[in-house]
Amino acid sequence: MLTPSIITSFIASGFLTPDPVRQPRIQDCFKNLRKDFYEYFLQSDQTDPSYLPVELYILMEPDFLYLKTELDLPDSMGLTGFLNKLITDFALLEKTYEFLADRFRRMRITPIAFASFFPEISHADATRRSQTFGAVSGMQRLAQRFNQEDQWQIRAIELVCGSRIAGVEFEEERKRLISTLIPPDQTGNTLEKLIDGLDATVADQDRNNVIPYSLELEPGSMFLVNSAESIARIAELLAESTSIGFNLDLSHYSLAGLLKQDDTGTFYLTEALTKNKAFETFRRHIVHAHISDSSEKGHLGDLPFGSIHAEDYFRKQIQFLKTLTSQGDSALPFSNHLSLELEAVGRWREIEDSFKILCQLCRES
Repeated sequence: MLTPSIITSFIASGFLTPDPVRQPRIQDCFKNLRKDFYEYFLQSDQTDPSYLPVELYILMEPDFLYLKTELDLPDSMGLTGFLNKLITDFALLEKTYEFLADRFRRMRITPIAFASFFPEISHADATRRSQTFGAVSGMQRLAQRFNQEDQWQIRAIELVCGSRIAGVEFEEERKRLISTLIPPDQTGNTLEKLIDGLDATVADQDRNNVIPYSLELEPGSMFLVNSAESIARIAELLAESTSIGFNLDLSHYSLAGLLKQDDTGTFYLTEALTKNKAFETFRRHIVHAHISDSSEKGHLGDLPFGSIHAEDYFRKQIQFLKTLTSQGDSALPFSNHLSLELEAVGRWREIEDSFKILCQLCRES
């Protein structure tokens, strides 16, 4: 049975900060989500629900600014520099863990995965790439610190695989800013650097305690991993990796044309992916999964359930995911969580209603 969870990026302005206006509403939202988790997924009549599983979008800007104040860190320190420092500064690592763990206990949520987007992980400049891989390594250390305690069990570190934007230039003739993209013929080499860099972040760590990286496909020409070809190339590079896998975002794979329905409504992966010789490696390295509603006409943001599709659409997506990840020959453990991603949704009620539906559908599956 898949367990529902929710990505904390739906609170884009930060959920740890003690905002006197937003914080009570955030607490109410988590209370309602916990109630639905216990009532509709666990089918428990517990009157005081305990912890809600969440995928922590790692320290969005308001939360990081608050953390810097609480830990008395320099104003000039950025998130990348901070995460790099966690690799060697064990006192800071411990203080960060204690700060976050205390907030999670107060909010009665439990992190089951970390999520992040570091665009410069694919930057052409080797120094900037190296700094970003250091930040990823710092996330790995923080996740491992959580897993030293029985109360927590982080199962994946989800990574958007960088951006193809190599820089931004000013075009004098038309008086506008334009983006410079990594040429398509350089993508393969960039993917190799991505995998080599991620391997290096765990090279000096106990492989038995490494939390697997879950690489996410993002539809659209600006992203590095956005097609069957890029997924297959990564799979070729992984071989039998025990630290790197894939995040199967059902909405994103549909938008990229890799996940479709047949005449009976059953979901299937298209031949562009399944006919590639690396497909079995891909299938065996699925680490985590996301779900949301979306329009096949374009990536308009992660939408609440019912915006485009009826409930049965998501029921069949969940059935597909369960079948794909339960074949018993995985190279990496699947998180067994399905995270609701609604970072573009502005109404609290839509978030709560979608999560309630997800809880019901996961229970039925």
